[in-house]
Amino acid sequence: ALGGPHEQPEGLVFSAEVIHRDGAAVVVVRGDIDLSTAAKFRAALAAALDGGQRVEVDLRDTTFMDSTGLAALLAVHSHPGQAPEAVVIHDPSPPLRLVLDISGVTGLVEVRTDGTRPDSDRP
Repeated sequence: ALGGPHEQPEGLVFSAEVIHRDGAAVVVVRGDIDLSTAAKFRAALAAALDGGQRVEVDLRDTTFMDSTGLAALLAVHSHPGQAPEAVVIHDPSPPLRLVLDISGVTGLVEVRTDGTRPDSDRP
């Protein structure tokens, strides 16, 4: 909500873990990205960058992202030595896709909404 703090849906615990698969570091995010979770999101993105691989961000289980999350994504995109085309966002929810579109992130970072699963072990 504008002007007020965002609250995670009841029972949803934020997590961001890095899985290495097929030459990519996949950051699997569950829960919403806001001021209270952005540090964990940034840490997972930084860990993914450490390997020098393509970074894929799986946002299928995320419905909200504020400016702190957008800033973290843009930092990965502009990270020295990271090719801009080596950052891919997978399956953002419709509300999150709107945020990415309005903020201009989709003009900078590839967004795939074709149902491709960067981590095939997930259901």
